Amino acid sequence: MFYEGWKAFGVFICSILFPTRRTFEAPIPEKGPLILCGKHISNADGPLSLLFFPRKVNFMAKVELFKIPVVGPFIRKMGAFPVVRGKNDVGAVKTALQILKSDGVLGIFPEGTCVKNNDRGPVKPGAFNLALKTKATIVPFGIYTKNWRRHFFKPSRMSFGKPMTYDELFGDGGKEKLKEVEQIVMTKIYDLSEKDYECPRR
Repeated sequence: MFYEGWKAFGVFICSILFPTRRTFEAPIPEKGPLILCGKHISNADGPLSLLFFPRKVNFMAKVELFKIPVVGPFIRKMGAFPVVRGKNDVGAVKTALQILKSDGVLGIFPEGTCVKNNDRGPVKPGAFNLALKTKATIVPFGIYTKNWRRHFFKPSRMSFGKPMTYDELFGDGGKEKLKEVEQIVMTKIYDLSEKDYECPRR
């Protein structure tokens, strides 16, 4: 009840503060492990994608957020868990694996930090390694606002791409296809984040 109640309230509030057009290229699987993998332009991206995605999302979030009074306990109750950026956080990886092996939804930003443009840059491989280990489906999503910057009461677009299954991405390639999978998924995320991208509304 806590999650459902706050999610309904959050959708109402965020629809006012950050009016967002949501589009889906295809239905989201109702069951099975998913990795929600998307563009990151502001600290609002995690909460907004959590609110607008049809399934409960457990986001991997920077550990600094959990040290903020009220905010930390709240986001933990909403399913977020901490990760120490810049190092191999074994605890965070174990939590992520547990979520996926329990057929949950894991949220990750592969860019690892807010990027105020849609240029290709360094990408963290964690999401793709987790997909390989758990055979999870990846759902890419893109975000577009004017100049990829969020402002209160200004419209934005969040576009969820077609779910990409393990078989579609990896086939029989395994580890040998990791880099190729990274390029495929990130290209889709960048495409979904383009100003003129047309994603069908469902």
